[in-house]
Amino acid sequence: MPVDVPPPTVDLSDRWQLQTDKTTTPFDTTIVTVRAHTRVFTDTKLSAAINVSESTQEDTTTTWRFVFASRLQLSRSTAMSDSILKLVRNRAASRFVDILDNRGFDSIRKTETRRFDRGDETMPIRRYRATVAPADDSAQTPVEAYVTTWAQPQDIIIGGGAYPLSVPNHVQFTHDQGRKELFDIIRSIE
Repeated sequence: MPVDVPPPTVDLSDRWQLQTDKTTTPFDTTIVTVRAHTRVFTDTKLSAAINVSESTQEDTTTTWRFVFASRLQLSRSTAMSDSILKLVRNRAASRFVDILDNRGFDSIRKTETRRFDRGDETMPIRRYRATVAPADDSAQTPVEAYVTTWAQPQDIIIGGGAYPLSVPNHVQFTHDQGRKELFDIIRSIE
């Protein structure tokens, strides 16, 4: 009988709305079973500000900014090894590209891997660039996205998200603000 995986905790302001909360088994073999609890949040205030088409004044459904957190638990009781963490990092990065694609992002490409500080830990974080267009087929908007993975004593945590690099003039949001907030949110995941 599978054990329930507790949800990851994330420190978010009221502008974020829980969109998805699910538990899955992404990997199951005779050697190890991996269970995951994933939560995805969208920035409802930014979406509300951007998602009104200037030409039709109709609301669109484009995802402009989201964050996610996953807690993975392995069925084996041995300590987390570097090779397991590396495998999970690679799979998480591959799956992150699928997530971006499923959320309507186009032209997705990895641009770099850099070091990311989270408290006393330093880990790799992967940066991606993509584009997104509103449902009204207006111009593509550049987007930046990040994903990282780290081990805790009993779990592996995956965190990431995306934000626009530019927004319409009437919206108060900058890409520097988006990056800082995303990094602060990732650091808050437990």
